[in-house]
Amino acid sequence: MSESKIGFEVTVIERRGKCVMDYETGDTFVFTGLNTPEKPFCGASFHAMFPGMLALRFGAEFPFAQESGTLTVTCPDHGYVTFKLRRIEV
Repeated sequence: MSESKIGFEVTVIERRGKCVMDYETGDTFVFTGLNTPEKPFCGASFHAMFPGMLALRFGAEFPFAQESGTLTVTCPDHGYVTFKLRRIEV
């Protein structure tokens, strides 16, 4: 993958309790590069995702990930929302 064409598909895979952004399981967001998506996105969740996104952008693989090019990240606000990050070409 060309470095400039790497983005991320971020999908809500679980929601437990209240989410201030009202995310629901199945909600999907596309990030171009390391930019936030067109739709409003939770700053706290983006902050939690950013280190993993940066690593994935440059080809990192995590031995604990269930799928190559992915990472699961939990919202820092009580862990109510769990996201799956997937490296994609955009």
